[in-house]
Amino acid sequence: EALGSVRHLAKPSEPETILHLVDEVLGLPEQKTSALPEDFGRQHLRILTDKLAQKVDELEANEAHLRRVIDSTPNGLLMVDEAGKVAMCNAETERLFGYPCDELIGKSIEILVPKRFRSKHPKYRAGFFSAPQSRAMGAGRDLFGQRKDGSEFPIEIGLNPLETKGRPFVIAAVVDISERKAAEERFRAVVESTPNALIIVNGEGQMTLVNAQTEAMFGYERRELIGQPIEILVPQRFR
Repeated sequence: EALGSVRHLAKPSEPETILHLVDEVLGLPEQKTSALPEDFGRQHLRILTDKLAQKVDELEANEAHLRRVIDSTPNGLLMVDEAGKVAMCNAETERLFGYPCDELIGKSIEILVPKRFRSKHPKYRAGFFSAPQSRAMGAGRDLFGQRKDGSEFPIEIGLNPLETKGRPFVIAAVVDISERKAAEERFRAVVESTPNALIIVNGEGQMTLVNAQTEAMFGYERRELIGQPIEILVPQRFR
């Protein structure tokens, strides 16, 4: 809009309006019409409007470059304000959720949250803005997004606070983990179907995975073994 206004400035009879626009965009000190020389005419206006047009072109070029960077990001990006309204999204967000960005801007972020979780989401959002810091969302919980068609998919979300023009926002980076979850399920099915007891132990010697055969062989329930040292399955005289 600003560029359109600049292109149509041609009347030397409107110097005060032109100066006001120049002052606002270029940050020049305010001038008064009475201070203008009598020969302030079309040539002077053209110099000012050309400079202003150049400034607007630079701003538009910077904005276009930033948009290309944002849209080339492989993760979905959403910028959300404190009230939960979407202020910005990228091309990957459109692909993940099925909404065009024009349709998401100004809408509540809760439309991307499955209905069974929506009532609690505003409380989580308020908690983030009360103590904003970069972190993963929903640590320890399975997170899901809801597409425009109502279908759900598993996601991971990274949150980063941002303040612009004195207003707080959060940048949410969304990753579709459907393939990872499917691979985990296949692995779990293989582990559970094996006729032998299987135990996975981490570097600290704690059990992180056991299967049904382990439960049957040692008499422990799975929840009793996970996180415990492997030595509890070793006779005391050998520990």
